[in-house]
Amino acid sequence: YNMRMINPRLSIVLKNAKSSPNFKKGLKIFKILFTVFVILMLVVWGGLSWYVHHNKEKLLTIIQTNASEKFQGNVEIGGMEINLWNSFPNITIKLKSISISDSLIDIHHRKLLEAKNVFVHVKTFSLISGNPKIQKVTLSNGSIHLFTDTTGYSNHYVLESKKKTKKGKSLTINQFSFKDVKFVFDH
Repeated sequence: YNMRMINPRLSIVLKNAKSSPNFKKGLKIFKILFTVFVILMLVVWGGLSWYVHHNKEKLLTIIQTNASEKFQGNVEIGGMEINLWNSFPNITIKLKSISISDSLIDIHHRKLLEAKNVFVHVKTFSLISGNPKIQKVTLSNGSIHLFTDTTGYSNHYVLESKKKTKKGKSLTINQFSFKDVKFVFDH
């Protein structure tokens, strides 16, 4: 569209605004702030990536311990990676070879959950503030097996929390999704 055809007065106002020193100064300040913001984000992502890469075993142990404390079962995690670009501007933590089983796994030989990958999308700025917020969790390439046997024993209890969370300390997940996951319920 030609601005002169829409409103001749508006065209003159915009032309005068673009040529004013305040407009040019404001545009220059905006460019500087935007550049600083991009550099800051790259430094934060680079720092987080470096930290995760160099503290993988420690972080994996913390995640596994917290998950085992949360659920009433055995949680095993095979590995962990960080992906900065999968859910930009958020950060994605990829947990590999996840399994959750109950205490009688040696008797019934059925794991409650097995997954090749679990993707946890964490809000970047919540990590900086020290209160991580999970945006989305995606369970990929796995199976969930809930069962109740003839004696009435069930592995459903594993999903119940061991202890009540303190008010304000509960973990909230906005989205939970499955990709190529088989769900089995035996009764």
